[in-house]
Amino acid sequence: MTPVDLANRYTRLRQRVSMHVPNACGEVSVLLPANLEDEMAFYRLVNWAYIVLNEAAKVPLAFLMALPPLQAGNGLRTEVGRMRTFVAHNLDVTSPHDRKTYAFAHSWFREACGVGTPTENSQFSKCSEYLGKKIDEALQGAIAACDVLDHLEDGPSLVTDLQSRINLQWDAHLFDPILTEIAAEFGNPGLDLLSIRSKNLDAWRKTLATANEADRERALRLKIEATVIAAIADTLPLTTKEISERLVLAGQEVVIAAMVILRDVRRFAPATVSEIIDRVGSEVLGSKT
Repeated sequence: MTPVDLANRYTRLRQRVSMHVPNACGEVSVLLPANLEDEMAFYRLVNWAYIVLNEAAKVPLAFLMALPPLQAGNGLRTEVGRMRTFVAHNLDVTSPHDRKTYAFAHSWFREACGVGTPTENSQFSKCSEYLGKKIDEALQGAIAACDVLDHLEDGPSLVTDLQSRINLQWDAHLFDPILTEIAAEFGNPGLDLLSIRSKNLDAWRKTLATANEADRERALRLKIEATVIAAIADTLPLTTKEISERLVLAGQEVVIAAMVILRDVRRFAPATVSEIIDRVGSEVLGSKT
């Protein structure tokens, strides 16, 4: 198995799937290494695999891998994602999350080449062969699964399902109008909307994919509203204790009141979060601030 074999395999997958769903698998502009003989080649292979599994062919590949003959879950995509985090990010050993990434990577290396921390090109070459074989098997299985799409009885419904999943895999920018509108309704206190979108993109896409068709728009809006509320909470100029004192409430009531305030903020004229809390305290709850 060589980089050329992997590139050709992905090309065949794109061609095969496009017979039923045009442009289902995107182009991969990142090049594979010329060979799998050293450390840099391993890094480039991980990057290429990540783009194939998590970006260019994320939906159709996952869909086809769940069909016979593989009938696999998303384990490979998760595995490659974690290895890509390890090789491409500046990890912090004091972070519990990053320590888990370190632990996963070192365990993966031990399985792939026999040592937890490869340092020699020969060791990285074994890692590349190990990963490349997994990717090759996934691509071959997905290509074989395309035969099911050709089936006269089951094929049409599967193709419709695949197309629907791809349609719901919105490009990131399509969420922007909804996010911008909701943030404005909540009196956007200088939120970084691009950062919010980036952090929550997968969750929003999952909401689209799992919601009932008739309720999809409402479900997405509720999900984004909840995200914005959480982001605003992080920027509040008051602590929970201070909010409690100003509203003359305690315990769970504070949380409920705060949620109602933020969800119903459009009732008020444009105001800061602090001003909204004061208004609710005086107008709705009858407290004195």
